[in-house]
Amino acid sequence: MTQVANWPTARVSEVSESIRYGHTASADDTIEGPRFLRITDIQDGRVDWSAVPSCLVTPKELDKYRLRENDIVFARTGATTGKSFLIERCPEAVFASYLIRLRLKPVVQPKYVAYFFQSPKYWAQIERGKRGSGQPGVNAQVLGQVELPIAPADEQDAIVSEIEKHLSRIDAGAAALKRVQANLKHYRASVLKAACEGRLVPTEAELARRESRDYEPASILLQRILKERRGDWEATELAKFKAKGKSPTDDGWKGKYKAVETRVASKDSVPPEGWVVARLADIAEVRLGRQRSPERATGPHMCAYLRAANVTWAGIDTSDVKEMDFTPAERKIYRLQRGDILMSEASGSVSEVGKPAIWHDEIADCCFQNTLLRVRATANLGEFLFWQLMADARLGQFEDHAPGVGIHHLGAERLSGWLIRLPPQSEQTRIVAEIQRRLSLSAALEEATSRALKRSEGLRQSVLKDAFAGKLVPPSSLPAGGIDRTGEIVAKRDKRRSVTELSDV
Repeated sequence: MTQVANWPTARVSEVSESIRYGHTASADDTIEGPRFLRITDIQDGRVDWSAVPSCLVTPKELDKYRLRENDIVFARTGATTGKSFLIERCPEAVFASYLIRLRLKPVVQPKYVAYFFQSPKYWAQIERGKRGSGQPGVNAQVLGQVELPIAPADEQDAIVSEIEKHLSRIDAGAAALKRVQANLKHYRASVLKAACEGRLVPTEAELARRESRDYEPASILLQRILKERRGDWEATELAKFKAKGKSPTDDGWKGKYKAVETRVASKDSVPPEGWVVARLADIAEVRLGRQRSPERATGPHMCAYLRAANVTWAGIDTSDVKEMDFTPAERKIYRLQRGDILMSEASGSVSEVGKPAIWHDEIADCCFQNTLLRVRATANLGEFLFWQLMADARLGQFEDHAPGVGIHHLGAERLSGWLIRLPPQSEQTRIVAEIQRRLSLSAALEEATSRALKRSEGLRQSVLKDAFAGKLVPPSSLPAGGIDRTGEIVAKRDKRRSVTELSDV
């Protein structure tokens, strides 16, 4: 590592009393014992000690693994590998085995070292160390070999003060941007909620009164849809007779049609004037996808298919599409058409159940698996229906209707009975256009906010880079070869010796 300014360098092992792996135990909220700090307890650079569980530990182990003020702990595995946390205050606590505890010698200021562990110089060495060890984690040897510049003690204090001054401003700005992001999320949910309650645009009934004209209420639209659906069913049945070389002798076969009944809204959810409440099955076909099985992994009729992983909140993701064998007859049943709505039927996270996306023919001749439900709307209802289902999903409406242990299922039958508020056709068009307009503006602001957050992180790294390059504060007035106030590092600046070499002076 290149020496910084007139500062000597040292390995982490040279400025540490100890580098230790943590305690192996089971976390338990029901026992009396010290707090048991784990990787997952460190969130956004903070620890809520009241939420940290306890563990069993012998007096000897407690002395060995106890945390105290100015200790620094590191994540040595997992998604946060290499991240560190400075213990500034804590109750009686020990640390878990997936953490490494670094206890510093008094020759360095703990906050100075803690900030170094957030700097680009540190991360560059950690990444090299991980590649060198061939392991995805960080071990004590890799951490001990990390080199850091050792500023004189008075400069360390000044550097820490200057870092905190700059970072407090950057963090305040980042916090404001995160509040904007949270508000945008609430705003999008409120737009969808208002749209489905008839509050986003003037209703067709209001416009008709204002313009002294008639309008077609959604009840008429629904009756037309039901009539068309019956006509389609009868045409299909007649085709079956013809395929068998037969023809019906009377109309008795028509009695097999299962007529649907319009559901009346509950008293506390009366729809707006001109709207109607119907079951989803009244206005759309709801179908569960085909089950995947090992014997269908190969075959003469291989076909791309979608599964729950392909349906995201942002739309259809085709980056990882599987194939399996669908017979020609099955393709007719499970083939997707432009405008189909695909919904997550099952998920380990109940909040993900019912998540919808629209199919836009991203892949030719594509089918779907039984972790998805397909909603095929009639009478050009698809876009409005999609946004209503999106609103219900975003607002957590499906969560109470997706039972399961481990995996939660929505099910085709439950979804078929889902109540839909249906506005007049022309009102649907205006609602969809207004949703798209508002969400487009929201997306643009979200993108700008995300860019600003990335810039704030860049500024943060720039401050830390300058700090440990000796550029953030004026150099110390300590003369070359003098002794800083700790009396433990002799800085032979003109010869640029390491801390190890100077320890014998």
